[in-house]
Amino acid sequence: MSYISNNLKPDEKIIFETKLHWLVMVPTILWGWLVLFIPIIIVFLEYRATEFAVTNQRIVIKYGVLSRNVDEAPLDKIQNISLRQSFLGRLLNFGTLVVQTAATFGRDTFPYVKNPLKLRQYVSEQIDLYKDGQIKKQAEALAREMKGGNR
Repeated sequence: MSYISNNLKPDEKIIFETKLHWLVMVPTILWGWLVLFIPIIIVFLEYRATEFAVTNQRIVIKYGVLSRNVDEAPLDKIQNISLRQSFLGRLLNFGTLVVQTAATFGRDTFPYVKNPLKLRQYVSEQIDLYKDGQIKKQAEALAREMKGGNR
């Protein structure tokens, strides 16, 4: 029973009863879905737009939805690379990568990186290979100079 039918005066009877039309809920439902889905869409687009890569010369990180932001760190400028991983991060295989370079004051922090241990491992390997390659190039250049100087 409704409030009105429970509170009728003596000898009072209801002739017609109605409710609000369902159409009145549509704007609220639409706004509710938009408010709910806009953040979901933005997070999804950020997820899709963010890229991390280790090359044989640098680390490249690209992020941004409407604008594009690219951070690069040459391997020879990286002074320290560290990893922070919570218990949940260890379970789900994500973490925060912290890269400190000679070119920046402070650190670049990249949260929620997938496979952070592999990323750190590849960065370390590429730094070592890059340094070895630089040493070989310097040795070859020095050897060429020495051969040229003996003529």
